Amino acid sequence: ALKSVLLNSPMERELGVHILADEDAYQSMDEIFNQAKLSTWVTRNPINIHAYDVTSYLPSLEHQIKDTFARHIPDFEVWQATSRHTLGAFFRLIAHHFIPPTVKHILYIDTDVVIMANLEELWQHVVTRPDALFHWGAAMCSGFVVMNVPCMDKIWAL
Repeated sequence: ALKSVLLNSPMERELGVHILADEDAYQSMDEIFNQAKLSTWVTRNPINIHAYDVTSYLPSLEHQIKDTFARHIPDFEVWQATSRHTLGAFFRLIAHHFIPPTVKHILYIDTDVVIMANLEELWQHVVTRPDALFHWGAAMCSGFVVMNVPCMDKIWAL
């Protein structure tokens, strides 16, 4: 997914890539980036890649998941959510705790998504409705969604 994003990033603007990972994944990133030789890539505009180890935040995330679901499902336990999806699937919902406050919108992409066209048109759509909580198309795909960073706490109230 990362390579396809880098190859199809908007040519008219800088690109910031923010990767949230647990400790094991975070520790392997340097090796992966070195194997891909990312530091040698030449791009039209700067591409900044930031990685965040979210391990210390995981107990808080689990608590938030439990509190959110328990409002609707009595006796809910976190394993009920993480038995179908890994805890990492919820990282997108805490991105705003790690990404700099200057970032207003993020495009969340699952690791199995491949970008086949320039992303500029997507950002032009976001400009038309900058206050929307999500921009995710008619299919409502949570694996490819633009999220409004300043409003992300509202997600937990839905």
